[in-house]
Amino acid sequence: MDLNVNGIHPTAIISDKATLASDVHVGPFAIIGENVVIGEGTKIGSNVLIEKNTTIGKNCKVFNGASLGTDAQDLKYKGEETFLEIGDNTIIREFCTFNRGTSENIYTRVGSDCTFLAYSHVAHDCEVGNNVIFSNSAAAGGHARVGNHVIVSAYSAIHQFCRVGDYAFIQAGAIITKDAPPVAMVSAGLNGKCVSINFEKLKRLGHSQEEIKEVKKIHRILFSKHQTREESLEEIENTYPDNKWAKKIVEFVRESQRGILAGV
Repeated sequence: MDLNVNGIHPTAIISDKATLASDVHVGPFAIIGENVVIGEGTKIGSNVLIEKNTTIGKNCKVFNGASLGTDAQDLKYKGEETFLEIGDNTIIREFCTFNRGTSENIYTRVGSDCTFLAYSHVAHDCEVGNNVIFSNSAAAGGHARVGNHVIVSAYSAIHQFCRVGDYAFIQAGAIITKDAPPVAMVSAGLNGKCVSINFEKLKRLGHSQEEIKEVKKIHRILFSKHQTREESLEEIENTYPDNKWAKKIVEFVRESQRGILAGV
């Protein structure tokens, strides 16, 4: 790529109201709009559009054709000043689309150390945590909340206003219409269900077999068909008062506005 001495390709168009660190690389035909801030070591590929009011952290990589900081795809949006914020060390592959927020001074936020594979989408007003992976064509609808260390497999969709808890794993092609609790394994299909827990992630976190079995028991209690959801939560609290996953899951479920995905 034929960059000039400042790392900017001569065909790139950059607003004089944008702020780029001195070592940012910008590829051919990229367009960077006003009030865009790009941190040190970040590389912007060819034909990337970063429209406006977007902050991208340090050491990120944005591949060709990505479209970031565009207007909210929401009929309520009437041109308010809204924002997109992306953390450090995040990889955004080809043709991903991230929208700004909807209401005045509202942000769409994406964390650090994330990876978004080709054609994935983060809609207006979303909050995505750190160390998250969106595989190809995965999408989060408006106002969705995705926790830390979540994997959203290819062609999955998170419905607007839904939440996905920390360390959850969403299988390919899943449609998430209610909240997925922390460390849940969600099945593929039109009505994704919490089929199990994310065993592999717990192993990688250093949990023993006994600790993993305990989390599995918590999962079974949560989705018990023999008692109400509140009774299940109380049983978890009483049986596992010192278990950090029990506390995370109970808190997450009690805060749910849309309800929790069904279990099996």
